[in-house]
Amino acid sequence: TDDDFVADLAVAAGIEADPKLAEAPAFSVAHGIVERASARKQGFEEAKIAAFVTPSPVLGEVPLPAEERFLVEATPSPAPEVPFLNADFLTWTPPHKFNLLHCDFPYGVKADKHNQGAAASFGGYDDGFEVYDRLLTHLHTFTQEWMLPSSHLLFWFSMDFYQLTVDRLTAAGWRVNPFPLIWFKSDNSGILPDPRRGPRRNYETALLCSLGDRPIVRATGNLCAHPNTKSIHMSEKPQGMLTHFLSMLVDSSTIMLDPTMGSGNSVVVAERLGAHSALGLERDPEFFARAKDAYLQQEGTEE
Repeated sequence: TDDDFVADLAVAAGIEADPKLAEAPAFSVAHGIVERASARKQGFEEAKIAAFVTPSPVLGEVPLPAEERFLVEATPSPAPEVPFLNADFLTWTPPHKFNLLHCDFPYGVKADKHNQGAAASFGGYDDGFEVYDRLLTHLHTFTQEWMLPSSHLLFWFSMDFYQLTVDRLTAAGWRVNPFPLIWFKSDNSGILPDPRRGPRRNYETALLCSLGDRPIVRATGNLCAHPNTKSIHMSEKPQGMLTHFLSMLVDSSTIMLDPTMGSGNSVVVAERLGAHSALGLERDPEFFARAKDAYLQQEGTEE
């Protein structure tokens, strides 16, 4: 049929662009990969078209009058040293819209009281419920104003507030997958809220949410076993675990923001996965400086 012929052509073109696609176990799998990539690219192109109306330094070049173009070319802006900003999500004004949010807000469970060793080593932060509530409220507004119609959200949270979090994200417009993503800390680490009455919490959970009908890049398991790492931040998410989950969401059409980045590992991983752009915000100057130093040291090592 004509549809089969079109599918054959699409897969053939996909294999030409990425020979690894030929390793797919079945034609239907290869075709699904091509279809998802095409849908994601279409959303990205729509965002670039929007940039002609609202100029964006990330989404692409916007035509300028000749005199302005000459000025820009004569005095080019230096590229930022790192893809991080020392800024507060609650007061920051974005330069453009995004199609992926990686949110690792303070959980609102007073983890700094449960994990004194890490807080003492890396510095603590306010983890009261009021902070979590305030960030959720701002995320609602941010979603309406700064997220593209076809977007994803990876949202880390505490099971203490599962239903509250689902309800708040749903009210903001997100479609929430009810099955959380689970990071099992394979080194058996985690907070121990009440050693006399309950177990150690050696896994953390995240919600996968979407706006519109943005396809994923590829399917991954919803559980990742990975040891805990702490070199920058007391609540650091390890790069290996983030790679597992973000590989489901990040490709060359991704415009990502992490509004409370902590270690900055999510931004590092998104860049490695080929994101069009990735940006992290950190309000604490000390955490920001550590993340920046680690990023520059890593870049130097890779070179």
